[in-house]
Amino acid sequence: MGMIKDDTVRNATSYYWGERTSTIDWCEENYAISNYIAEFWNTLTNVAMITLAVLGIYSSIRHRHGKRVTAMYVGLLLVGVGSACFH
Repeated sequence: MGMIKDDTVRNATSYYWGERTSTIDWCEENYAISNYIAEFWNTLTNVAMITLAVLGIYSSIRHRHGKRVTAMYVGLLLVGVGSACFH
């Protein structure tokens, strides 16, 4: 977790979503891979969480595990989507 450095070209560029407003790089350098996704690798790893949540929802409905299990997977899906949006 590092502070934004004013002297880098990458930090001074305007991006698809507008100017940078964050004062902290949380996990990786922002916009290093894409001008559309601030933390590309963190966002990409959320695809696994979203995929497993969707498979879990499908499986719990198919095998009639109950609403609690389905709700758990829906919660995991929401966390995955929310995390991808945050990054």
